[in-house]
Amino acid sequence: MVDPQKIEELRQARRQWEATTLGESLEQQPERTPRFSTLSDLEISRVYAPDDLPAFDPARDLGLPEKRMPLAAHRDLESLAVCELHELRDVLRIAGP
Repeated sequence: MVDPQKIEELRQARRQWEATTLGESLEQQPERTPRFSTLSDLEISRVYAPDDLPAFDPARDLGLPEKRMPLAAHRDLESLAVCELHELRDVLRIAGP
């Protein structure tokens, strides 16, 4: 979780940036559209920072990579490569002409 004091500092820094750097840039060249959005019509902000997700906890929400199965667990590399080629062939057949 991010320190509330740090979040307020970020908000102040963002307001300062919007008033100076961004404001000057937009005076010279306005944005090409008044609103940017995803294909699902969710609005996209100009900048994202930790204050956009105040309850976000990297240790809890991202975690660390899980332990991977060692490559030696496969019978041999040749059979692994053949399996991957078969999967690729199936994908190409589905996406084919």
